[in-house]
Amino acid sequence: MIVFYLRMMAGIIGILFFYGVAIVPLIILRPHLEGELFLMGLLFWAALALLFLPTFLSFVIRYSWFFYGKGEPVVHDLLVALLLEINDHQGPVKVIKNRKGLLFTWNHQDADWSAAMGKQEVAKVYELQIRFDNHRKIVTLNDQFRKTSWDPTLTKIKVGWFSRPQLLLTVDLEPAEGIASMVKAKPADYIFDSKLLKSTIIHHIRDNGWNVRFSLF
Repeated sequence: MIVFYLRMMAGIIGILFFYGVAIVPLIILRPHLEGELFLMGLLFWAALALLFLPTFLSFVIRYSWFFYGKGEPVVHDLLVALLLEINDHQGPVKVIKNRKGLLFTWNHQDADWSAAMGKQEVAKVYELQIRFDNHRKIVTLNDQFRKTSWDPTLTKIKVGWFSRPQLLLTVDLEPAEGIASMVKAKPADYIFDSKLLKSTIIHHIRDNGWNVRFSLF
C-alpha cells in the first residue's frame, strides 16, 4: 500500500508547486503595487487556491488510488446484479440503487442488525457510494458517514439526515473473508468495520474484472 501513499504525496507536492508558480507574478509585481492593491491580489490568489483545492485533491486521489481489475471484465448489468444479490440474504449490509449508482451501508433498518449496532455502540453509519464508468470499466468509490444515536424506547439506531464525506484510505486488497462470509454473518458475531466492508466490495469488483478508484466526491 505504500506505493499508493507515495503517489498521493507526489500529487500533493505537485499541487503546492503549481500554487507556488501561480503566485510568482504577484511577487514580481510587488514593488510596483500599492499596499492595498497587493493585499487584494494576495487575497484573490488565496481565494482561488481554496476554491480549486478540493478539485485538485480529488484529481490526485483518483489517479493515486487506482486498482486494476483481475481478468476480463463482466458486463455492467451483470456486475450490478452480483452486487445487488447482497440484499437477498438479510445480512449486515444492504445495497440501495440510486441515481449515482449503488450505495452500500449497514442494514440499520433491520431490527436485529440495528440492535447489534447499538450493542457495539456504533457512533457513525458508514456509506460507500459507487459509480460505474461502463466505457472504461471503472468503479469510483466515495466514503461518507452519518451520525447515529441509540433510542432505547424503540430499541433501534437513529441515523442522522446528513452524510459527511470522509476519505477512507486504509483498505485490505486481499481480505480474508469475502462477500459470501459477510452475507452469512449473524448479528451476535459480526463486527461493524467500515474498512472490512470497503475492502470486501473492492475485492468483489476487481474479481469481476473492473478497475476501482477512490475519490473525494
